[in-house]
Amino acid sequence: MGPVIFEFICADCARADNVLFTLNDDYERFHECVDDCLVWCDIDFYGIPVGLTDDQMEEIYERNYRHAVRIGRLTGCLILARDLLEMDEDPLMVCDAADADLGYIMAALTDTDGPLNEETGDFYQDVFYLHDLEIGKKYGDLYKGKILDDLPNLVFSFLHVVPDIFAFYPAPLGCAKDPQGEGNELLPSIVTKKGQVSGSSYPVGTKDLKEYAFYKARGYREAGGSGVLYRHL
Repeated sequence: MGPVIFEFICADCARADNVLFTLNDDYERFHECVDDCLVWCDIDFYGIPVGLTDDQMEEIYERNYRHAVRIGRLTGCLILARDLLEMDEDPLMVCDAADADLGYIMAALTDTDGPLNEETGDFYQDVFYLHDLEIGKKYGDLYKGKILDDLPNLVFSFLHVVPDIFAFYPAPLGCAKDPQGEGNELLPSIVTKKGQVSGSSYPVGTKDLKEYAFYKARGYREAGGSGVLYRHL
């Protein structure tokens, strides 16, 4: 049985942001690196059936999805490394202090021969970390692949930034990721103070070869032996 066919896929981005500022002219708002330069987002995806009326489509444009079918969700984080460097902050240290997954991703990308390595690559690159992409199994890899291929356009549409690098860490078989990596014990490797990844990225025999093949077929490559997959835009 083939995948369910829709006419369109609708992407809806949710972010929970607020900013406090004061009426006191003598006070300058403190720019928190984590809040300003590590931008988490959730993108929900809905399948739009063939043959909807104009009125039904109008409801979808107004973000009423009762005539659509929810097919999945993407959770990710935009790492504005360029802006962090302009603030004289180390992106690796900021990420590592904020979240275990972000710290591991940045350590892998800045490690020897990584794309952010200061000697062999370019540290001045923004990164979008794809934390999780869950698509209902009955919809098949067709929609998952289409979403992954269109991800650069989606990030630009919702976050108004074109990242230089997209990165993903496939969960070892038998493990599940927590939302936004909070309290996550998924990553068995240790990130050293120099940003090097120490130890094996996976317990033996738990590498999801199917997932790796899926991403590598779309231009992703592994950063050393870290298990982290990435591609340049």
